[in-house]
Amino acid sequence: MKIYKLLLLTLVWSLAVCLLSIVNRIYSADRISVQATEFLKEEEPGRALTLVNKSILLNPYEPSYY
Repeated sequence: MKIYKLLLLTLVWSLAVCLLSIVNRIYSADRISVQATEFLKEEEPGRALTLVNKSILLNPYEPSYY
């Protein structure tokens, strides 16, 4: 019985770490995208393009980055 609790606890922690990793990537991509928009407003398209590409790598399924 004790082994099942340990396995369940390990599974729950593993899922929590995976979920936090996904949320962190999405949040980071959004923050970088906002920075890219600011650089675009400051007329620095090279830096903006670099940051947008980083956002796309972190979260390729977000259509607003394209």
